[in-house]
Amino acid sequence: MALAEYCEMHKKKFVFLSSFSAHENANSHYGKHKFFLEEKLKQHHLVIKPGLVTGSRGLFSRLQKIVSDRKIIPVIGGGDYPIQWVAVDEVCRAIHLAISKALTGVINLASEESITYLQLLERLAERKNKKPVFVFVPVFVAALLLKIFGKKLPFTGENLKGLLQLRKFETKESLEKIGINIRDL
Repeated sequence: MALAEYCEMHKKKFVFLSSFSAHENANSHYGKHKFFLEEKLKQHHLVIKPGLVTGSRGLFSRLQKIVSDRKIIPVIGGGDYPIQWVAVDEVCRAIHLAISKALTGVINLASEESITYLQLLERLAERKNKKPVFVFVPVFVAALLLKIFGKKLPFTGENLKGLLQLRKFETKESLEKIGINIRDL
């Protein structure tokens, strides 16, 4: 907030990158804090709220690696959590366009379409010509494993909370306002 106020005092544009994990019903610390900041900043500043960012790093690339390297892939719950995506170069272009248009407020930046987490994993596997076995792990089992193994697992309690709270965001109005199209996954 201090940085945003500094930018405001010096007539500079402040851009806050948020997340689809941030919304009024979020129960992870990450989602709650991002949403709190969105609410504080959206009136005078630009808030870019991307979906799953596709690229060579980050969560998306870790998912690609898991699909490439493993024959058995655990899926928490039914894998029916909605996923909307945006490529990293599209995020950069959207920020540039939004700044050049002097936009403020929250910009939901992702595909209009959503697919499930399981469909995402299936698409990634298909691209790599892999045929993994998806093993569905009930949420309560994942929570129990976290209590038993803690930091030894590749996900945290915060990750689990965020996953369970994912929801679909409307993006059409934001995409039209910026003037950008999101490529297919």
